[in-house]
Amino acid sequence: MTPDDYRIRRRGCAISAGVSALIFVGSVVPGWIFVWGPLLDYRSSDGWLETTCTVTTSHSTRGARNKRYSHFAYEYTVDGRTWNGHRYTFTNSNAGSGQPPLLTLGQHRCFYDPADPSKSVIKRSYSREYRNAGLVLLLMSAVSLFAFGQWIRYYRNPQSMRFLT
Repeated sequence: MTPDDYRIRRRGCAISAGVSALIFVGSVVPGWIFVWGPLLDYRSSDGWLETTCTVTTSHSTRGARNKRYSHFAYEYTVDGRTWNGHRYTFTNSNAGSGQPPLLTLGQHRCFYDPADPSKSVIKRSYSREYRNAGLVLLLMSAVSLFAFGQWIRYYRNPQSMRFLT
């Protein structure tokens, strides 16, 4: 094998390592924002307190494929201060596989975090679909991290790339 062959293979290893790193970041960041962050909120919500909130706006729109989306806002009072919320469950405003119900204007039960009253939800739940998506993203990030490590190892020691010939 000539030095040019090693150089070409090292360049390929560097590109592959870069792609693996992008896949890793591309699976970890959305996983944390959309899956693991809400899951941690849900797991720590046992100490959240129940209060009465007032739904101030509630309407629905039709999206792609005639799917209905509910939009609402509510306010609640904690220790004399009024707070605003818009989340139905911990997995953002959606209720998992379906949409949250179209809430009627008026009084409803909601939950808030006594340590940070700006955090609130109408229904204290976490969707199984989000947990499954989190497991897929975790698997993707583990595989890409392993591939990244292997490509770096091959880049540092070109002799270990003999299996590619």
